[in-house]
Amino acid sequence: MFGLKKETKKKGLFDFDLEKDLEDPKKGEELVHKVDHRIQEIKDKLRSGANSEEFNDLGVLLHGYSSLHKVLIKTNKNKS
Repeated sequence: MFGLKKETKKKGLFDFDLEKDLEDPKKGEELVHKVDHRIQEIKDKLRSGANSEEFNDLGVLLHGYSSLHKVLIKTNKNKS
């Protein structure tokens, strides 16, 4: 059958770039600080007022960065 050969099982899983970056604790902390800074920038832009299109786009970005921040924090705690 397709995909059941022994050769495909030996290759291992795919690693994302973020996973490779998080192996180094210093780089992980640097990413956390970078994401914190971007979250603050987005919050400042939202507070200053923006038109409705920018407001919605910034809201989506804020949710994405917040989720990334939570993941980075959890992975850093697990590696410590």
